[in-house]
Parts: sequence; C-alpha cells; structure tokens
Amino acid sequence: MQKPELVSFKEVSRWGRKYGFPVVCTLADESEEKQIHWAASLLIQVAGTWPREDMPELLTPERGSALFNDAMQLLANGLGAANQLR
Repeated sequence: MQKPELVSFKEVSRWGRKYGFPVVCTLADESEEKQIHWAASLLIQVAGTWPREDMPELLTPERGSALFNDAMQLLANGLGAANQLR
C-alpha cells in the first residue's frame, strides 16, 4: 500500500497539465541515470520515507521496481509537459 501523499502527488503529476498546472521536468539535458535519480529522490521525499541526509549521492532504483516505474512515469509526465511548453 502506498502512502496517501505519494498517491496524491502522482495524481497531480498525471492530471495537473489538464487543469493548467503541469509538473514540468527541466532535466532533459541530463543522462537518463540522473533523471531517474532525481525523479526517484523527489518521490521518496514526497512520501517522507527516507531522511534527506541519508539519501545516496546517486539513487538507482532497480528496473521493474515500483520506485523505478513511478520515477519513469513522473519523468514521462514532466518531460512531456516541458516539451508542450516550448
């Protein structure tokens, strides 16, 4: 079961653009590894499950894990919104 905060944030990232409030990703020029790191880090911070000071320098969630899949969806939403605004 996911924390309500995380579920709500994921919904905002999916539906915000429709209402004029897109979640935009500005990391298009970064490597996929860094994009995944930052997306996963944001999701972890929203969920409040890992203290910020304990976050690894480069977080690489396992492919196929819920965190990886959520990070990829967040990136798809954020990069798509950024492309629409250009």
